Amino acid sequence: MSHAPSSRRAVIAGGLWVGLGFIGQQGIAVLRTLILARLLTPEDFGLVGIVMLTLFAGFMLTEWGVESALIQRADLPPQAVSTAWTLMVLRGSGLFLLAQVVAPWIAIAFERPDAESLLRVGALSFLLVNVPAAPAALLLRELRFRVRVMFDAGRDVFGTVCAIALALWLRNAWALLIGLLLGQLAAAVAIWFLHQFRPRWVLDRALLREFWKFGRHLYASGLMAYVVTRGDDITVGKLRGVAELGQYQVVFGIAEMLTRGLSEMVGKVVFPAYSRITSEGRSLADAFDHVWRVHLLLLLPIVSVLILFPTDFVALFLGSQWLPAAIPFAVLVLAEALRALAAACGTLILAGGKTAYLSRIKLIEIACFAALIVPMTAHWGMTGAAACLVAVYCLSLVGHLYGAQQVEGLVGEVVARASWEPVLVAVLLSGLTWGLAVALQAPAATGILTWAALWSGYLWLRHRELLIMLAKTVRANV
Repeated sequence: MSHAPSSRRAVIAGGLWVGLGFIGQQGIAVLRTLILARLLTPEDFGLVGIVMLTLFAGFMLTEWGVESALIQRADLPPQAVSTAWTLMVLRGSGLFLLAQVVAPWIAIAFERPDAESLLRVGALSFLLVNVPAAPAALLLRELRFRVRVMFDAGRDVFGTVCAIALALWLRNAWALLIGLLLGQLAAAVAIWFLHQFRPRWVLDRALLREFWKFGRHLYASGLMAYVVTRGDDITVGKLRGVAELGQYQVVFGIAEMLTRGLSEMVGKVVFPAYSRITSEGRSLADAFDHVWRVHLLLLLPIVSVLILFPTDFVALFLGSQWLPAAIPFAVLVLAEALRALAAACGTLILAGGKTAYLSRIKLIEIACFAALIVPMTAHWGMTGAAACLVAVYCLSLVGHLYGAQQVEGLVGEVVARASWEPVLVAVLLSGLTWGLAVALQAPAATGILTWAALWSGYLWLRHRELLIMLAKTVRANV
């Protein structure tokens, strides 16, 4: 127990670094999307979207949760890390070869033969992502958040610069794809200098069985997660065409970045912390209480503002050619916020080792999705696809709350106590801001500033102690 204070300080400092890295990465992503959306067309994004659908399918359909197993495992001999690395390289190589075979069929399925060459080259991503995966996971296990932030940020910065430069030169979809691959290549090289792990070709059968035991439910979840998280893209692409697919994927990415991206940021910090708390036999309730409050206080202002002013945001951020995606964008923001809250519970479930609940929740998600996605997309287009996700993630949140309750019995009480007031305040402030904007015919910027000022006042009145604590933590760790 003597190491508890130092562990706590490491997690706090790590949280600050991850938070700083998240802000930087989102800033890079905003700049990249803003520039590329004006240099390229929705159809260019749609063509690369076909490649991304294929890549995501490969990753999700072969996800064993090896990185999570490395982080959660109490002891980690070198044999385990080498086995994990070997497994990931075999995975990447197999997926690359498979993609070369199926590329023509995928291109024909979307009625875009010009996508075949993009698919063949894009398959290099399977290798470039899997090679550094094991040592990158070790950075999180060792609570080296600062280094991990540098790793992720370097990949994103390099890839963004390359994509923008290539877009100015090529003016087509290849700029997006090559920029992505160059960023991943830079990360694969950088990990050699950021972590002392040196790969060895090892396949320990006992460790393989252990990895499978840990990840089999995650694997089942991954199989079903692909249908839910990318089935809407496939449906939009098939029913509405590549141009609408490009619009849908761009606004989906922005919505995910601003909402679920926050959850991923927090999850990178709290998953190792949860695992350590569990190994020490302590309760997770207090830690989850703070995590849930942070999620709500971060998500509610973002969701409220973007739902109130989606057209103004899309016009300013992407340009007039993307305006048809404004309403779908608002609906997607709500869907991804629900998904982010569910993910906060999912991190607790994963740290508690109750991964069976995750696959059961995915069964519920996929049943709802399969019933709604085609009719809703056919009838309402991109907005219908987004609304389908709202229904799916409402059910998902309920399921994740139940699973978290089984891991830590006080979760239900924590959520009820922490949620009602900020949600009510956000709804009231949104109604007030909208009413003033309509009555005064004020521009969106005035409404956003009004909302932000009112929310800041609420935070100071009701969460002053939390703000002061965070400020002291920043001063102590920066």
